[in-house]
Amino acid sequence: MEGSRAEEARANPPPAPKRVSRRTKRVAVAAVVIVIVLVVVVFWGSQPQKSYTPSQVLAAPQDLEGKSVQVRGLAESLNLTNNTFVLGDGVSNLTVRFTSLPEAFEVGKEMIVKGVLQRDGGYWILVAQDVAVGHPPP
Repeated sequence: MEGSRAEEARANPPPAPKRVSRRTKRVAVAAVVIVIVLVVVVFWGSQPQKSYTPSQVLAAPQDLEGKSVQVRGLAESLNLTNNTFVLGDGVSNLTVRFTSLPEAFEVGKEMIVKGVLQRDGGYWILVAQDVAVGHPPP
């Protein structure tokens, strides 16, 4: 009986492993690269934007000119005639030009403004793209 098994094994050897084609390898590498790129994009996109105070912005405004920035401070005054309000931090004040304000906007409340820093004559202004009522830090 043992002899017949040996003969049978020689007659029917196990199939040889299949070779992976070049195309299959390329597709696998491309899939891995796509997954890595997607992970990087998701991770990069989820990074919170740095938040500045008005003092930090005005310390070197030329470095931020024309760039999108997020500024956090207290709404110190509101001028509905020219759609601006002053955002302050107790040291410096930055004028914010807006197109709309949240319903909860109130002078004295902390605000978070995302916008583009621009020079207007001899003054720096933040042209708001988004204005939100913030929460004081703990």
